[in-house]
Amino acid sequence: MRLEDSIKDFYRFLCDPIFNYKSDQPESYRNITIMFLLLFVFEMVVASVAFSFMEIDDGAHKMTEMLDQFAMWQIFILAVIIAPLFEEIFFRGYLRWPALFLGLVIGCLSALSIYYHVEGRLSVISSGILILFNIIAFAYFISSEQAFQKLVKFFKQYFGIIFYGSVVIFAFIHIFNFNEIQAWYLVPLMVLPQFILALFLGYVRVRNDLWASIYVHAFNNMIPMALLFLVPEGAI
Repeated sequence: MRLEDSIKDFYRFLCDPIFNYKSDQPESYRNITIMFLLLFVFEMVVASVAFSFMEIDDGAHKMTEMLDQFAMWQIFILAVIIAPLFEEIFFRGYLRWPALFLGLVIGCLSALSIYYHVEGRLSVISSGILILFNIIAFAYFISSEQAFQKLVKFFKQYFGIIFYGSVVIFAFIHIFNFNEIQAWYLVPLMVLPQFILALFLGYVRVRNDLWASIYVHAFNNMIPMALLFLVPEGAI
């Protein structure tokens, strides 16, 4: 497929996200790589403009602290291997696996009930009942073909909301990359590069597979890491 056609397909998908969009016609890794590099340059321009507007210095990012606490090879493994693998499974794995989506929702609800118990807002019995109910609900949807088909139907019907929801959550979770936030109304600008990246990662996940989105995510993290390796020690 021509690169121009791939870019058009990406745009069409963003306008109307569809479950399993052209999954029988996966993008070539060549086109994925070129599209990512174009998007990466755009991300950097957006980040430079946004950070200049907000007057954020380099010390505001937690990467500065990590460079003082860990060896470069440790940060590389975390950023290029571990983070892409786990973040893609958590944030985009379910975009083609409705059962995983249900599992994440139920898992989050169960974690919330445990949190409220620890905070003293729920008794042990109430928290236990909620967790048990969540487990039973998950088992029912997985074991019952009719219930599972209803889940798939719901997933397809509201896939656009689910897709953009994953994009927003992924972007805003990266606000914790910063040490301090002086003005919360600037948060959307601070995570705008991650929002743009998440759009492409989600598209690649739906169009190809999870390994393709892991590849793009790892590539995205590897570029700044490679630049750090080129900087003389003590200059950072």
